[in-house]
Amino acid sequence: MKKTLAVILFMLSTMSYAVTTITNCGVTLTNGSYNLTSNLSSASSTVPCITVESGSVTIAGQTHTISNSLSNPAPLIFVDPGASVKYKNIKLSFVSGAEGLPLVLQNQTTIGGTVSSSGVTLTNGTVSVSGATEFTSTTDTYINATILVQGTDKVSVTDDSFNESAITVDGSEIFNATGPASSVTFSNNTATGNQYVDDIAIIQGPVTKITVEGNTIGTTYNGCIEFLGTISSGTVENNQCSNVGNVMIGGYYSSQGNYWTAGTPLAIENVKFISNTLTSPVSGNLFSFFPVNDGASVFSGNTLTDNISMGNPTSLQNNNFGNSIHPFVTVSNNTLTGNNFTTIPDVGFVNFYPNTGYTDGGGNICYATMPVANVPIVCGQ
Repeated sequence: MKKTLAVILFMLSTMSYAVTTITNCGVTLTNGSYNLTSNLSSASSTVPCITVESGSVTIAGQTHTISNSLSNPAPLIFVDPGASVKYKNIKLSFVSGAEGLPLVLQNQTTIGGTVSSSGVTLTNGTVSVSGATEFTSTTDTYINATILVQGTDKVSVTDDSFNESAITVDGSEIFNATGPASSVTFSNNTATGNQYVDDIAIIQGPVTKITVEGNTIGTTYNGCIEFLGTISSGTVENNQCSNVGNVMIGGYYSSQGNYWTAGTPLAIENVKFISNTLTSPVSGNLFSFFPVNDGASVFSGNTLTDNISMGNPTSLQNNNFGNSIHPFVTVSNNTLTGNNFTTIPDVGFVNFYPNTGYTDGGGNICYATMPVANVPIVCGQ
């Protein structure tokens, strides 16, 4: 009896940990673990190389490559609604899209399920995830590639490397997460070769909590970190950006519904901005939060502490965009402490509107060229 039980347990154990080898494209996977033992190449514009149909699937690439050489390729990995996938140590490669922009969906999931990647290299593609319960990308490499996540409850992009040097048309983004979401994390990532990248990271609420920490970002055509919609709480800390065309950290709103916001009011509340540094800027601000046309926005309960600009300063204000100026509807209980907005004349100015919404915590450095009424801090040195 004991011998029979031992045999049964051994068989169950073997079945539980069985690994299936993927040898060609056009396969459909269900619950289980799968390995790549060689490179896979697809020449289809309609059929994904790998389709995850159901259950929880793990794909171990063992550093092999899945590629598609067509200019209009099908996805390399496609996840059906409700399925979950974890893919790791795989190189995923497309040819460059039109004018170098990453246009091809690489991974998509809708209505439940989770998507997780680690040790993956993606060249010329987009990770597109919609309606999942969780998306995680860690220690991945993106070469002229982007991440687009929508309606996913928990989003985490950490310790990734982005190199966008082959992109030659401005207007693209590296990471774009749109709520509703309970949490969005973008931390400890590096991004280089971004001179034609419009924005590095865009987070659009509603998002309950954000964590944006420890990112190192090179030259950027427009902005490093931007927020849209409602951000209810979080931390933006120890990020470093250089050569931004517009702003290091900012947020916008337009009720007229331009490509930034589609008419979603901007509300930044209870966020801690700590020890962020803008180095060698072209013309950008350290901070810039403003509604554009018909303000219905909120900037309240935030703290800005020990942030440093080596060039242009901060604009927490309404902005003259088009032909009208409209301020935030609610600005209150914000505190500014120990920030260095630079003392360069006609560069290191600060503008806060209305000034009654801010408290001077002391130790701020700036060169006030704007009207005193709009500078609620003492520009000490």
